[in-house]
Amino acid sequence: MTHTIGIWISTIVLIGSAAAAVAQSDDERLRSGWAAFEIGDAALALRLLDPLAARGNKYAQYAVAEVLLPGKQVPRDLPRAIDLFLKAANQDIPAAQARIGAAFFHGDVIKQDYAQALAWFERGARNGHAAAQTNLAVMYADGIGVQRDPASAMYWLEQALPRGEPNTLNTLANAYARGEGAARDPARAIALYQRAADAGLAIAMDNLGNYYRDGVGVPKDLAAARGWYERAAALGEPRGFNNLGVLYWKGLGVETDFKRAGDYFRMAAQKSHGDAEANLGLMFLFGQGAALDRDIGTRWMALAAAHGNELAKAYMIVLADTKWAIAEDRKQLQSYSNVLGATGSAATQKLIGDLLSNGILIPVNLPEARRWYLLAARQGDLASAARAQALQ
Repeated sequence: MTHTIGIWISTIVLIGSAAAAVAQSDDERLRSGWAAFEIGDAALALRLLDPLAARGNKYAQYAVAEVLLPGKQVPRDLPRAIDLFLKAANQDIPAAQARIGAAFFHGDVIKQDYAQALAWFERGARNGHAAAQTNLAVMYADGIGVQRDPASAMYWLEQALPRGEPNTLNTLANAYARGEGAARDPARAIALYQRAADAGLAIAMDNLGNYYRDGVGVPKDLAAARGWYERAAALGEPRGFNNLGVLYWKGLGVETDFKRAGDYFRMAAQKSHGDAEANLGLMFLFGQGAALDRDIGTRWMALAAAHGNELAKAYMIVLADTKWAIAEDRKQLQSYSNVLGATGSAATQKLIGDLLSNGILIPVNLPEARRWYLLAARQGDLASAARAQALQ
């Protein structure tokens, strides 16, 4: 299950309805400009509201920032958009607070700063903005820039829930799916995912697909899973593409089709999806549905590892000293080894042990394999404990 930090446009109340396009006063200009903004006439909104924004009107500042951010119908101006969002946010416009928080969170238009993101989301949340409340909950749920706190995450999700925003529904469903901040409740999670999916949220569609694929809380139904993945993919969701690729690669509910699987993995990989990149790496490394090409396989694994995929990091630990790796890959070896040794899952630690002991990709290294088996055994993996014992 996956959380997302959303940046939502929310209508500011207290403005009133449209007035004449040719305003006679600042108040009428504001009404007319806001009406143009709401119907998507960016050029007219900018013409009417920009003078007001320059004079410090917080509603105009917010609307002009929203117009300048995407740059539709008008030239895009990210620095000015951020400046105006900040000015509106400092005057307690909740939607601007959510926007600037998201900007600090993502770090794509300004320098990433989780502390600033948290502070702005909290201000927006306390001002009742559902997006800010949900985004604040995500940070607490995942421990991003703050100590992990499922109870606080659940509190803010419950505050946002009455608005029925799809991201809120999906994030709350994640909490029930994981049993974090509330008792684990697959039925409740599925109902919330369904509501978010019905509202058009692609990640919720993918999450529903996972439930039907695995038969959790619902009867296992691979056809239904494929349908939800296809709907998510149609909206450009990379997880949907990747999960479709897995179905066709493994022949789950469909005829095995390696070409189609590879095509789906590439569609997800084009969006830098680490799981899809790792799946492509496996296809090439072992010739599973693709011609055996370990140079290409290693390149895909390196990309996946850079995008945070744990399985890919395991493979790069093993591959870093081979002829297929490049110098940049080798620089990451110690970092990946430290992270997976300290916080990697038992399954990943066991995988490294298997790769070091089977001699398929690299020469056998039994002492190092035993070290990784012992790490997995300390997490309770009985098979790893047995293998470590056998290698003693």
